Amino acid sequence: MNLTLARRGQSFANNYLISTIMSHGFGLIYTIAAPFQFSNILISTHKSDTGERATYRYFATLTQVLNWYQGDLSDITNTAVSTSLRKVRDIHLSVVQKATSTLNQGLPLVPDSYYDNITFNTRLWDAFYKDLNNSDIPQQYRIFRADGLAILQNYSLVPISQVQQSLTQFAFVGLPVLFPDRVGIGHDATDDDILAFNHLWAVLGYGLGIQDDYNIALQPNLTATRQYYQNLLNTYFLPMLFNSNQNSTKVLGEAVFKVR
Repeated sequence: MNLTLARRGQSFANNYLISTIMSHGFGLIYTIAAPFQFSNILISTHKSDTGERATYRYFATLTQVLNWYQGDLSDITNTAVSTSLRKVRDIHLSVVQKATSTLNQGLPLVPDSYYDNITFNTRLWDAFYKDLNNSDIPQQYRIFRADGLAILQNYSLVPISQVQQSLTQFAFVGLPVLFPDRVGIGHDATDDDILAFNHLWAVLGYGLGIQDDYNIALQPNLTATRQYYQNLLNTYFLPMLFNSNQNSTKVLGEAVFKVR
């Protein structure tokens, strides 16, 4: 950790706090569109599948993120930041243990009967997919590449795998780095500020248990970082949106739309 750079990343996040938090919300929409077991894990916790539960969960997440942006980084072993990181890791570990136990018994994380009494908002989803399909996103990014799909398939077999954590890390750091103007970050923010924010997320990713080989924020410079993130967006996140017509995504998506 470069302490000076990480603190500058915190200052960047706080200077553009509303825009940064909003970008996290947009980024998390990508994660609920993930195929295979990714979204099933979220549903199985029963903490994100209704508007009320999602409200509590996402505000709890926001509380932890604010700790990371506003806490003291000088002693990473004994501060509110380290306490928060340990708390989140403990939550992840608990989810992994429960999900693994369920799968080892040959049971699905989300039984088919879960959806028996759920009525989806068809008008909402029809409008969503109509807008998506009418967008100018090139066809090549609307489908999964074979290598990207294979990675998602393989790593979905492990609850909260390193790949899943990497994709979630992108949900927090990717959009401010790639599209600062679009998420409302002012023109007075410099590339050095954005690079510092990215470094902060390299530190936080490490603290959350992401191994270096999967820590997407560990790039040599801002140009390389943006190229890497754009590739992630094109290879995983855009195809996720175009292929998200699954019940688990709709449950989580409608819960997000009801957050208040």
